[in-house]
Amino acid sequence: MSANVREARRWRLTASLGIAAIVMTAMAAPVYAAVPGNDDIANATVVGALPYSDGPYDTTEATTGATDPTFCFGEPDRSTVWYSFTPATSGRFEADTFGSEYDTTLYVGTSDGAGGVSVIACNDDAKDLQSAVSWDATGGTTYLLTVGTCCGGGVVGQAGGGGVLRFHVDVAPPPPTLTLTVDGIGSFNPYGVATIRGSVTCANADGLEIDADVSQRVGRILIRGFGGTFMDCATGRWSMDVSSEDGKFLGGALSVNAFAFACGTFECADTSVSRTVRLRH
Repeated sequence: MSANVREARRWRLTASLGIAAIVMTAMAAPVYAAVPGNDDIANATVVGALPYSDGPYDTTEATTGATDPTFCFGEPDRSTVWYSFTPATSGRFEADTFGSEYDTTLYVGTSDGAGGVSVIACNDDAKDLQSAVSWDATGGTTYLLTVGTCCGGGVVGQAGGGGVLRFHVDVAPPPPTLTLTVDGIGSFNPYGVATIRGSVTCANADGLEIDADVSQRVGRILIRGFGGTFMDCATGRWSMDVSSEDGKFLGGALSVNAFAFACGTFECADTSVSRTVRLRH
């Protein structure tokens, strides 16, 4: 083999090893997300026309500011990012982090004049691990919204937390409404199980729970029982069977205290009614 051939082979081998080292170094080098532009309260992203949506984007390199809110949890949340929203007219608005890929927290408030925020509302885990807030806003007032990482433990000025964020602002849905009635006539079976019925109207909620505390005096014994039922939020009829470990419910007067409870994404409604029901076969 000539000297020229040997030299050419050595050159190719050296070049190949150099390229492999460069590739391995590139593969081993850690890849960091960029610090979000809205990492600091002074650089809050302005919320535009509603419905507003931002993301997905990575917040893992966001830091915790010295004036970040601690109203909900008592210690700074990690990897916070900021938004500002100035509604043109007064009304009720909502913000959420639904669809995000980490455990978020969410705050809304106004500037406290000292580089921080006076919190109006805050939330963690409105739906799974994502957050939502709603508030009554005054037209022309600027509101600051902070998205953080649950659950505290952040180091001020450092990253640590966050993930893929999706953020939304829109007009809030109407609050839940709820009414409940109990029929004056109920029934009982040979096993002493009482059945009570009534009607319900429910709107703007995900579901409805109805509970009842009933009692009947039989001789010197007070027969008492508890029952409950779950329904979709709609207008309709409800029915509930109630038994007691104290004895059997019989024909006659039955005291009923009924309670209904329904929740939407942001707010809940409850109502109650008490009346005497006459049990019949």
